[in-house]
This record gives sequence, structure tokens and C-alpha cells, in this order.
Amino acid sequence: MVLPKWCRQSVWARYEQLSIKDKAVCEQRLETLIYVSALQADGLNVREAVMHAGARFGVSSTSIFNWLRMVKDSHRSDWLAALVPSFSTRGCKKDDCHPEAWEVLCSDYLRPSYPAFSACYRRVVSAAKKHGREPIPCERALRRRLDTEVPKAVQTLARSVKDKAKTLYPAQRRDRSMLHAMEAVNMDGYKLDVFVQVPWSEKPVRLYLIAIQDLLFSSLMVQKFGTESYG
Repeated sequence: MVLPKWCRQSVWARYEQLSIKDKAVCEQRLETLIYVSALQADGLNVREAVMHAGARFGVSSTSIFNWLRMVKDSHRSDWLAALVPSFSTRGCKKDDCHPEAWEVLCSDYLRPSYPAFSACYRRVVSAAKKHGREPIPCERALRRRLDTEVPKAVQTLARSVKDKAKTLYPAQRRDRSMLHAMEAVNMDGYKLDVFVQVPWSEKPVRLYLIAIQDLLFSSLMVQKFGTESYG
């Protein structure tokens, strides 16, 4: 995949602003990926190639797979610039994105049909060329911007059902240590299966048994005896 001209310029501008030390890091990463590609051309699968490259260059397989993801949407000629360390954020800035294109990208991605971000990005780039909505930063820059500006819970809620969004947070536990007696209670009732003669009625009636639980008291009972107490 060849990046749009404005995105390539932004990526390479970010690379040119790096220090000599950071550029050396990019060159080492590129050398590793070139070796991986050579091994794959010789018939090894990607996992085997990554394992051999990691042993040769003294890096972890996880790092190499991360570098492969960094260059997956770039042409081979742009790999060096695409391998800029993540701690360097100069170049692809969020302000480089056309505001209408950004709104279209968010609307397309944050919907229940759960589209892939790469597909949304390609549609935005295509529409930008047609309607003159330029510039458009590279895909990774917009992905980072989305993750920064739109919380993960909001993304999950917009792209799936509410129950899935609830799983993002741990179960909440109530703290009763700040309560006073009878400040918070539970109540329940049961209609008794017996008839009773009462002063306010000529006919026998069935009474209700009402149970009230003091949350503070029950909490203390649990701490002392390890069981809930009702009454």
C-alpha cells in the first residue's frame, strides 16, 4: 500500500526531525525487518522468520511483530520513516486533519456495525480526494488521536451493546463504614397465610410481616460472625 502524498510527507518530516540516535534506532529496526522478509522469501513462515531474526539481532519476537504492524500500511520505500520510535510524536499532528474528514471518520467508525478502522480510514481518504478534504494524516496518527480523544468505554458503547461496555469496569463493592444506624435500610414484606381478628375490622384479615435490615448493623454482623443478619 502506498500512502497518500501528504501522509508520506508528514511521516518523513517526522523522521527528519529525529536525533542521530533515534535515526539509528529506525535503521536497526529496518535492517531486522529486511532480514525477516528475506527469510520469508526463502520459504519460512512469519513466525519462524521472526524467531530467527530475533536471535540474530538480539531483540524479542514481540518487538519485531510490533515493527511489522508499524509498516503494514506503508510501501517498502517508506519503512524507515514508519519505524520512528513511538516516543517521538512530531510530524503527524491531529491539527493536520481536515475537520470534516475527522467528523466523517468518527461517525463511520463509532457505529454498531463494528467496522474496522482501516476500512473507515480508506473510505475517508477516498472521500477526501473527491471533496477536497485535505490534508489527511496517516492511519496510525488518526488511530492514536481517536484513542486519545474518545475513551475506550465510549468506543465500546458506540460500537457494541451496553452489556459489553459494562465489562470494562470491575464490579463495584459498597462501603458501609461511613453509615450511621438506620441511615440506609433494606425492607421486604410477606403476607401471612393466617387470618387474624383485629380491632379495626369486623372480619378476620391476613396480616403482613415487614422485615427491615439495617445495612450498617448487618455489615458489623458479617465482620463478627461471617454471615448476614436480617431483622
